[in-house]
Amino acid sequence: MKNRYIMGSLLLLVLAGCTGAGHPPVIHEVRGQDHQMQEKAAIVGTIDQLFINTDLRDWQKVKGLFAPKVLFDMTSLAGGAPATLTPEQIVDSWDKGLKP
Repeated sequence: MKNRYIMGSLLLLVLAGCTGAGHPPVIHEVRGQDHQMQEKAAIVGTIDQLFINTDLRDWQKVKGLFAPKVLFDMTSLAGGAPATLTPEQIVDSWDKGLKP
């Protein structure tokens, strides 16, 4: 009897949440989190591909991973100041600097 009461109460809460305009806030929150997780996975995948293709010296694929202009900041490694570079400039620099 107690289980029926709990299940009935849950059903009423779910139905009440589904009435009115749009979806209940919980649905929007889950969809928002799902979208954020997809975006994060896409970013991580791009970074992984950047490192994999750099290791393989597949410079065409590396170039394809960058935006047309990149604010490139290597100050923690080499000092200087951040610079806006093209993918070609970045790849040319890496190709020279990563030679065996």
